[in-house]
Amino acid sequence: MSIKDLRNGRYLIDYTDSMNKRHRIKVWGNKRTAKEKETRLREQAEEEIMFPERKTQNVTYQQLSDYYFKLYGYKLRSHTWQNMRKRLDNRFGSYTMKDLTSEVLQAYYNELRTKRKPATVNRLMTLIKAIINYSIKHKQYCGTNPCVCLDIDPEDNKETRYLSKAEIKLLKENCRPDVWRVVFCALCTGMRRGEILSLEWQNVDLVNDNITLLKTKSNKKREIPILPELKEMLLSMKPKTRGSVFGLTEDAFMCSFRRTLKKLNIPGLHMHLTRHSFASYFMMNGGKITDLQQILGHSSLALTQRYSHLSKDHLQQGIQVMKGTFGSFNS
Repeated sequence: MSIKDLRNGRYLIDYTDSMNKRHRIKVWGNKRTAKEKETRLREQAEEEIMFPERKTQNVTYQQLSDYYFKLYGYKLRSHTWQNMRKRLDNRFGSYTMKDLTSEVLQAYYNELRTKRKPATVNRLMTLIKAIINYSIKHKQYCGTNPCVCLDIDPEDNKETRYLSKAEIKLLKENCRPDVWRVVFCALCTGMRRGEILSLEWQNVDLVNDNITLLKTKSNKKREIPILPELKEMLLSMKPKTRGSVFGLTEDAFMCSFRRTLKKLNIPGLHMHLTRHSFASYFMMNGGKITDLQQILGHSSLALTQRYSHLSKDHLQQGIQVMKGTFGSFNS
């Protein structure tokens, strides 16, 4: 570390930090001022060597988020993850990691819990935790993860509400035609909103009645059969060889759909209910739980089991495979 007199009250401090990166800083004043600045920089450099966690305390959450999504987050292609990232960046982007404490995150969690279900809020906390853990692993941040101390509410997925046919009729009557087509597709396929809005014509096979999804929440390719009523609607849209099927952005769709929901004022009604409704009617009409798992793209059968109770006498039907097995022992 050295000090060079540039004359006219200017001094150049030349030093190398703990990462062997060279810095040149100009200061105004006199020799004494420059010497004091040099001393502070020297002490800071020594602290970074002795206590590496202090060096990264001033890194911002935004920097960690950008780092995560650049190197790993590109795998999270679904709109759900991107929307969560945007929400968290807007809220905590300017926070340094020194200020992003467990108390701050707990207050945010509690605030959201007054408006959202545990599962929704827990996903946000999962993303923050993943971003910070990834940064710790790759030496971008040397502190502890504030998420480990959070008091998280358990998720209750036992009861699943689905749309009645009367509610579906109301949606059809009140939705804009282009918005209704998206809703109808969701009801007929169980596809997520983002999957439908990003669907392109080249992935819709109206000859073999099949939709191929490439952009999914799990990043795994998924194929969904096309029902006759959905095929009729798609044909009426004058299919093309390429391009977006529905021609709506996420924001444009949700803006119109929210207006419809506000007008109808039906408790608990939201877009994701269309996916639950497809699954519920599938089971009530005698569908197999394993087939439903594949159509919905669930990684685990346990996620699909929430709909099993809706199958008509599904346990009675299942037990029939054992019919007669032990009958001879009762004679």
